[in-house]
Amino acid sequence: FANLKADVLERKCNECHYSGNATDLPPFETYRDFLEKADGTRFRVFGLWGDGRPVSEDDVMPPEEAPALTDGDKARLLLWYSDGKRDGTEAPKPLPPGRPGSSGGGA
Repeated sequence: FANLKADVLERKCNECHYSGNATDLPPFETYRDFLEKADGTRFRVFGLWGDGRPVSEDDVMPPEEAPALTDGDKARLLLWYSDGKRDGTEAPKPLPPGRPGSSGGGA
């Protein structure tokens, strides 16, 4: 989470998503802040709700006037989701057996 926070949230989101902002946007200042809104954020960033409906232009994040997320920013966000939305204090998940760099054998 620390890398996602430093590389994406602080650079692209926290200009608007901070405690006490005038627009009542949820803050993304801590892991807990972001985790509470993470699923909705994922849909807004990628433009589709969980049921496949498109997100309205008013709900897409970031809005047009804010710094755009790069493909790398989006990839970091997806990686964080796919890695279990960890806060970064846990030990890394082991690689599946047979994957390069794992100790589980295989090709």
